[in-house]
Amino acid sequence: MIEKQRLHYLDGLRGIGAVLVMMRHTGDYWEFAFHRSYLAVDIFFLLSGYVIAFSYEKPLRSGLLTPLDFIKIRLIRLYPTFIVSVVAAALVMPLATPIEQLLSSTFWVRWGQSLITTPLLIPDGRHPNENQFLMNLVYWTLLLELLVNVLYAYSARWLTNSVLLLIVVLFGLGTAAFAIANNGLNIGWLAQPFHLFGGSTRAIFAIVVGIFLFRHRDRLLIISNNMLSGVFALLLIVLILMSPDFGNANAAIDIVSVTILIPAILLVLVGARLVLWPSAMNYLSAASYPLYLFHVPVTLLLLMIARVLGAPVNAFAPWSGMMMLCLLLPLAEYYERKFDLPFRRRLMARYLTKQPERAPVLI
Repeated sequence: MIEKQRLHYLDGLRGIGAVLVMMRHTGDYWEFAFHRSYLAVDIFFLLSGYVIAFSYEKPLRSGLLTPLDFIKIRLIRLYPTFIVSVVAAALVMPLATPIEQLLSSTFWVRWGQSLITTPLLIPDGRHPNENQFLMNLVYWTLLLELLVNVLYAYSARWLTNSVLLLIVVLFGLGTAAFAIANNGLNIGWLAQPFHLFGGSTRAIFAIVVGIFLFRHRDRLLIISNNMLSGVFALLLIVLILMSPDFGNANAAIDIVSVTILIPAILLVLVGARLVLWPSAMNYLSAASYPLYLFHVPVTLLLLMIARVLGAPVNAFAPWSGMMMLCLLLPLAEYYERKFDLPFRRRLMARYLTKQPERAPVLI
């Protein structure tokens, strides 16, 4: 089926990114890894910037949508599923902890602290080699997403094209510097200053690039009436994320990817006039956010059950990974469609003083 809809491929891109992130974090199920799949995070931020500008730039800059209402929209979009995932992670965390640690009061103190700080998106990792969030390692991206959203809400009316370009250049240089220092952009998730600043720079750059691309889309769009152009663009994104470790060249590859290749591919996807498999793209989009937040606690629980039963999942890899994906993907889509989306609609109707001109297309 072919449908004229300009953002379906962005839906599919986000879903593909969520699947590759899940595969990255569940290596025992697959027994192989895609080295550059961490760049899916940069894709998420880029998509977020583009789609937020697509949905809210005009009402925010004109004053029809207040910054407070914009922040409410973002919290309503992100927080319900996030809180459910926190509950799931809190239940699984003790099950994934060795028995000798469970007998220590230190574990339960930290578990209790995490239960309080995590819903507030306050990092609770204490040591340089720990994740920022002990409950679920992906939460650091959610924290940065919301922080940049708040900054955007209160600065949108003053973000001229010149200021926006200046931010793109400065944070682009900062992102490149962190990539060179780290030999790649796999930064942001550890509880150490380098990662905190590097992740923040990475997030601001990608989100602002997304906003910049939206503002200048009429001049920059790579228009195509070829029904396969979007599919080839998605395939190229996947090939970038699947590319292997190139040693000392990793920094250069990551810099080129986030500053040139991935933004250009986004323009191809937005400019694709004919879309193949729009239903599949929408399905991937619906599943993406629940899959992104739930895959860590769910797959960890399955991993613990398999070990108790004496059948470690890595003995069946990659089939165990495929089975797990076939389980999680439809469950995530069902959760989004039957629970999260109706609940968010009720919250929007109740707590927004004025409905936005158009509904958000993606996260």
